Amino acid sequence: MVAFWLTPEYVVIPVKVSHIETVIEHPEIFPISPEQIRAVYKRHREVVRTEGQARQEIIRDLVAKGFVRLRRYRHPEYWSVNLPQISASFLEVLQQFFWLLCQGRLGWRETDRQVPVILDAVGERRQIVLQDLLADYFPEAGPSRPGLRMLGENRPAADCVGAA
Repeated sequence: MVAFWLTPEYVVIPVKVSHIETVIEHPEIFPISPEQIRAVYKRHREVVRTEGQARQEIIRDLVAKGFVRLRRYRHPEYWSVNLPQISASFLEVLQQFFWLLCQGRLGWRETDRQVPVILDAVGERRQIVLQDLLADYFPEAGPSRPGLRMLGENRPAADCVGAA
């Protein structure tokens, strides 16, 4: 599985098991306490850590607070991106993220520039090909907002070398 969270502070968090597992395992990062998580699962009558309605509610609430959920699916191949809104500022962050991913600087290398990227925001859904998303991104000009950082790193992700 290839998956990530992006925090509102532009920190890239690799997901090892599942997005909800990452939220549960890192209460210091996500603005939801273990008690709140248990309450949501209880309200939905689901077992904590399962992938059901409680998980959907938690992820939807985190996205509304500025977090971005990204996952690469294999069959069919596409990127799923849940974000608060499809705006120029979020698209710039995604351009930077995917450019770094194509360079292998986030621990995995995206090699398919024709892979669809499905952007899902409240009330809006858009599909774009990765190559088109990156078409007008010029990293040498530098981003107009702070650069993405890997979790646990104080330097920009552009300076990190991941396992490509």
